[in-house]
Amino acid sequence: MAPRNLIVIVADTLRDPHELQNGGPPLMPFLDDFARSGARFDHLLASSSWTAPAHVSLLTGVDPWETHFEVPGAARRPPASESVADKWTKEGGVSAAFSANFVVTPVLGTATGYTRFNPGFPAGTAGKIQLALQFSGYERLLYWAVDARHGAQTGAVGRAGAAALTWGGSGFCRTIGAMRSGETMVRSLARFLRRRPAQGAKPLHLFFNLVEAHEPYLLGDNGGPPQNRADLANLPSINLARLTDALAPHGSPTRFADVYRSSLVVLDRALRELIETLRRFGVLENAVVLFLSDHGQSLGEHGFYGHGYYLFDELVKIPAYLWEFKDGKPLPPTSLPSEWIDQRHLFDFLATVTPDGAPVAALEPMEASLARRGPACSYFEGPRPRPPGGFVFKTPRSEIYRMLRVQGEGVATMAMSNGLGEEVRAVPTHSTDGPAPELNEIAQHILKSIKAAPVAGSGPQSELDAKVDARLKSWGYD
Repeated sequence: MAPRNLIVIVADTLRDPHELQNGGPPLMPFLDDFARSGARFDHLLASSSWTAPAHVSLLTGVDPWETHFEVPGAARRPPASESVADKWTKEGGVSAAFSANFVVTPVLGTATGYTRFNPGFPAGTAGKIQLALQFSGYERLLYWAVDARHGAQTGAVGRAGAAALTWGGSGFCRTIGAMRSGETMVRSLARFLRRRPAQGAKPLHLFFNLVEAHEPYLLGDNGGPPQNRADLANLPSINLARLTDALAPHGSPTRFADVYRSSLVVLDRALRELIETLRRFGVLENAVVLFLSDHGQSLGEHGFYGHGYYLFDELVKIPAYLWEFKDGKPLPPTSLPSEWIDQRHLFDFLATVTPDGAPVAALEPMEASLARRGPACSYFEGPRPRPPGGFVFKTPRSEIYRMLRVQGEGVATMAMSNGLGEEVRAVPTHSTDGPAPELNEIAQHILKSIKAAPVAGSGPQSELDAKVDARLKSWGYD
């Protein structure tokens, strides 16, 4: 049986494009066409609403509440766990990752086990430049520039300085964007595949992270009409628009959501080039391909822009598709679970895909994962968003809080606690799904159990209430 390849493509920060078309033309026509030969996941929940823990859950199967990325002073990283890449290497294959997001990297434990990471792809250097900008106080300067360019009290010199700041920052950000763009990634992939032996090459597991839909959004690049250079859509800021529609100052016609829609068009083009390159080099002759988002994006719903911080529908209900190719042709779509799953359950499926070419059976491993892990969950831990201030950050962060969402068939619940796992209470999900008392009990129990876990190191867990513990086990929790 011919060896088979495994391809995982994450479109960072992608919401379901069909919900954003507003009766217009398709935002991602290539994806729509390609999806006709595959199967769509209709009930997938992101394990978290931001990149790092979502990728850990997808690529290693770790529960998102075990990562603790945001706890101040934490020495912890995600717990060591065998990744998709580790399993693939054990089976005799070769793995390589191309990540345009600087938080998806072996150094942080978010993309572990890959024998090659970003070969010929300068996204790591781009990430360092972005971090230097962000932590040198540049966002505070941008915050000032927003007022200076449009404020009646600002003189000509101040407005000129603000314009120079945004112009220069845009130049830096365009350079960053070009270094980690989908187009640059595809060129790096082509060089990598060209060096593989023509005969006897080992089966490949390839992982990709595309960031065209991620902030910052650039005019004429990954979002925003290029003719309107007065927009703030060309600002290299990640945090500026968290609490306000900063891309639409003082009546500007281009809004955050419009720029995001434009970015999906560019993402679709990058996806098409990626798939065509894989097909041209024969990677799709025999392959399993998974395309999904790591989390969504809030476009002003609930008074918030961006992602992270919350677990509302627009942030955690994500699109995903699955294809299987045999002898260069797509096989009939496999069966997918009708119950809600999260990225941990997807990991359990990916771990069963082997290079030997055995047929894919998606339903069985994910149903087994549901029985073992319990219902779909999404978790966030960290402070609330705040505007930039001070040379680096003057505005104090809010207290750390924890939020856990549990989703079942037609029901959902969400619970919140402080950073110590105390004061656990239910909060509205703002979901069309109905409330579920039993799921709420699961969510509150998990938050309370995290309380006893030390921030760093290891230690004994507090004793669990026997009755609740028995119920959780009956629901599928280990």
